[in-house]
This record gives sequence, structure tokens and C-alpha cells, in this order.
Amino acid sequence: MTGARHAQAPRPDAVTSRAADDNIIIRDATADDMDAVQAIYVRHALQSTATFEETPPSIHEMQDRLTQIVSLGRRHGIDAAADFL
Repeated sequence: MTGARHAQAPRPDAVTSRAADDNIIIRDATADDMDAVQAIYVRHALQSTATFEETPPSIHEMQDRLTQIVSLGRRHGIDAAADFL
């Protein structure tokens, strides 16, 4: 298709936000955050098709995933202002 524009994927280190008045504070996740992250993820793993996992990962598995992401030099951002943290 000529003239078609393709959206570029954001850089892994890029931090994006919604409108400035949404009070979103993005920060790097820590191992201490993984219990809240896992609780959210469980719901999506069990009740939706948002993941390919049928069995939700444990908190320990989520902490291991975070460690792997960070060891690759990538960032795992979370909304620090959210009520679940």
C-alpha cells in the first residue's frame, strides 16, 4: 500500500503519559510492587484473553520476570499514584 504510514513502536526506555492533569506518576517497578502487579495480572489471566497464560504466575514468578527485564537493561514502569500500590 503506497503512502501508508506505519506507527513506530515506542522505545523501551520511553515513558509516556496521558494528559498532564491525570496525576500519573510513572516510576520503575521494584520487587516490593510485584504483589500488587500479580494481583492485577491474575484477574486478566483468569478472566480475559489479555494474556496467553491460563495459570496465573505466582508473586515469586513475577519477581523473577522483573529481575529478567531489568537484567536486560529494560524498564518495567508502573503508575505510582494508582490506588493499588
